[in-house]
Amino acid sequence: MNILILEDNTDDKLLLINYLKNTPLDFEYSHAPDKKSYLHLLRSEHFDLILSDYNIPGYDVEEAFTEARKIDHYIPFVIVSGVIEHEQAVRLVTELGISDFILKDNLKRLYDAITREIKSSETNRELDETQKRLREQNYRLRRAQKVAKLGDWAFDVKTGEITWSTELFHIYDRRVSEGPPSFDEMIGQYYQADEGYKLQQLVNKAINKAESYDLDLFVTTQKGIKCVHHIGTPEMDKDGVVTGLHGIIQDVSTQREMEVELSEKNKTIGVIADNINGVLLRYALFPDGTGKLLFITDAVEDIFGISKDEALRDDSLLWNRILDEDIKNMRASVLKAAQFKEDLDFVWRVRDNNNEIRHINGMGRPFEGENGEIIWNSLLLDVTEHYKLQENIIESEKRLDAAITGANLGIWDSNLLDETTIANNRWYEMLGYEPEEVPGPEALFALFIENIHPEDKPKIVEALDSIKEGEKQSFELILRVKNKSGDYFTILDKGQALEFDDNGKATHLIGTVLDITEQVQLENKLKESQFRLRMAVEGAKLGIWDSNIRDQTNIANERWYEMLGYSPEEVKEDSFTFFFSRVHPEDGKKIMDEIKAIEQGKKESFEEVVRVKHKSGEYITILDKGTALEFDEDGFVTRMIGTHLDITELVSTQRRLQRSLSEKELLIKEIHHRVKNNLAILAGLLELDIFTKGENPVLSDAISRIRSIGFVHELLYQTETMIDVDFKEYLNSYLKHIKKTYSIENIHIETEVLSGNINVNEAVPLGLLINELVTNSLKHGIPNGGNISIKLTNKDELENSHQFYYSDSGSGIDPEKLKKSTLGLELIKTLLSNLHADYELVTDKTFRLQAYFTPKERGAFGNPVKLEPNDEGSS
Repeated sequence: MNILILEDNTDDKLLLINYLKNTPLDFEYSHAPDKKSYLHLLRSEHFDLILSDYNIPGYDVEEAFTEARKIDHYIPFVIVSGVIEHEQAVRLVTELGISDFILKDNLKRLYDAITREIKSSETNRELDETQKRLREQNYRLRRAQKVAKLGDWAFDVKTGEITWSTELFHIYDRRVSEGPPSFDEMIGQYYQADEGYKLQQLVNKAINKAESYDLDLFVTTQKGIKCVHHIGTPEMDKDGVVTGLHGIIQDVSTQREMEVELSEKNKTIGVIADNINGVLLRYALFPDGTGKLLFITDAVEDIFGISKDEALRDDSLLWNRILDEDIKNMRASVLKAAQFKEDLDFVWRVRDNNNEIRHINGMGRPFEGENGEIIWNSLLLDVTEHYKLQENIIESEKRLDAAITGANLGIWDSNLLDETTIANNRWYEMLGYEPEEVPGPEALFALFIENIHPEDKPKIVEALDSIKEGEKQSFELILRVKNKSGDYFTILDKGQALEFDDNGKATHLIGTVLDITEQVQLENKLKESQFRLRMAVEGAKLGIWDSNIRDQTNIANERWYEMLGYSPEEVKEDSFTFFFSRVHPEDGKKIMDEIKAIEQGKKESFEEVVRVKHKSGEYITILDKGTALEFDEDGFVTRMIGTHLDITELVSTQRRLQRSLSEKELLIKEIHHRVKNNLAILAGLLELDIFTKGENPVLSDAISRIRSIGFVHELLYQTETMIDVDFKEYLNSYLKHIKKTYSIENIHIETEVLSGNINVNEAVPLGLLINELVTNSLKHGIPNGGNISIKLTNKDELENSHQFYYSDSGSGIDPEKLKKSTLGLELIKTLLSNLHADYELVTDKTFRLQAYFTPKERGAFGNPVKLEPNDEGSS
């Protein structure tokens, strides 16, 4: 401790120094015998305490005190005098503010006075620093809100009162002098019906169910439409009843335009009173346990609402003001301090005349009186504002942190003079570093600048130079920055000058960083998608239209007009009216019926072919497609979009192809009919030869085979495709022929044929195969009667794969005969080969054939079908 002693008497100075050396104080001192040396020492050194005589020749103690307080407002100034009137000493302490007065013949009080005043000085300094820090933080908070476009609000449920921060007025383009609007006024003035209804519902839910909300809404202000991010949180009493709402609103219009989710708000910190009220008192605790208030200053009335005289007459009036929860602890602290001679320093709560709670800090050091009583010379400070200040700081920091965290913002604070930066954890997180990995503020600033993309670095350098030179006070840049893993991400970096030098040049910046990588990627994808869509529309030569169904207005692209032979400038009327004036009378009703059905909610889209009159006067054919896009609150469509495609040439080509196809179908039917007739003639000639020359097995087999082929052509003639044959019907026709040809009274034929058609390329060899098998069974296998089974089904339930099964109840074929090649067996194998079939033939003791084949896409002559693309690329 460094003490300045203002004393003209050398003996008194030595007396004072000897006393101080006998106390626990660790001190150094400087001596000033007169005004000149006092002022020199006061202005050249720092002192923790001034001890001054009351009478200094040529110098007034009040002037000495005033000079000391100019240098240090909180330095303790204690008068140590041999002679001073009591009233004058009290006036110096209570009115002028001198810390205390001590008589030289009673220096034993000096140590207590010094320690008490040093502690009081430290307390006052701490309170002043706290208030200064709060004001600075409040200022930074307002600046940060302005940079981040954040405003906070509060709503009292009981009174309906709304409070707004200054930034909210800027966001809503409302004059501060108008004050915040009521909730109903805000809904009606700034929000469209559906947006306002949504906000109203969420606020009601927050009040009734204590639920927070978080959403983006559009507001209409005098300067246009903005997108704002709302966050609302309910506040509840101890019973869980919502008493109010508070929240933040952030202007996220810029982020919204780039598809970015962003933003938060915070409450402004209330102003804290600067003055600190204090009460000086002396209190004695006697050996019998009783106590008495010996002295107290007038300031007691300011804190307790009790006059000085009332307190001295009955000090219980003071103690009764202490809350019950605190009185017990306060008494225990007093007794402990008296027992162990410890300093008394505690805080208790009292209730003033307005029934409000105040926090009182009591400080004093006990000493023993002449009769064994314990006496305190104490200072009572009203630290209510200090406590409120601390609570507000903590609450403010919590809300600011919540707002910053909710908005996912990185916060930075840079000193431009030494190029140092401090930042929050989110800032480090974006760069991929832990705070411990960066050596210090200098390294952090350099790390950020170094990792900016080379193409973007000139932008930030230019912005910082402009701010340093005083040309600008803020910047807003989109930058690409490399993270720890080496990948680039995109940020929205905003900075605002906070402090300036004497020349008006910025020395201190604060700002925010927002990761907008996803938004930029979305924007790029959107641009790419729009480009591809435009190329696709232009490549497909599509006309695009967009119609408002209610007012029957329409907008269209140039291709839409071009189809009709017009330029957009030539059409003076609305394109909706213009289009329907050109639609063929027989087709207009079709379109209107489709639109009406969509309006009524019966369908959501349509597709119609209509004829529209071209500028030349001829009708063109258009494929008109439309889809419902927007609906009203009742679910009825209000807007549709669609396309027009000129299919005039396509329709003309289809008609030509249809005519050509009809001609070919007629020709093919005629060919099948003639083939069938020719085969019938051939079979008839062979039968005539047999009739003339006698029975001939070879000719009979040939006739059977010819008739089998003829049945196929007869069925093809009756089909529409002339390619596929109903094999079930074929088999029935063939068996009828067999029954006429052979006597099969003792023969039972069981059939099972899948429902459907098979290609002529499979039908002919399969028909011949069945003919060979049946005739062989009737001649050789079961000539005296028996059973035949014929099945054609799908293999494993696959429609394009067939399973053929044939068996008779005969005894099979002699193995010796199989060694000899016969025409019938070779013919069976050849036909199976034509079917490309996998088969199993069992002839030992029975006859059974099981084959599997898959239809091949082949032409009418058994060749694979080769589909060539047409001129427009389709097959």
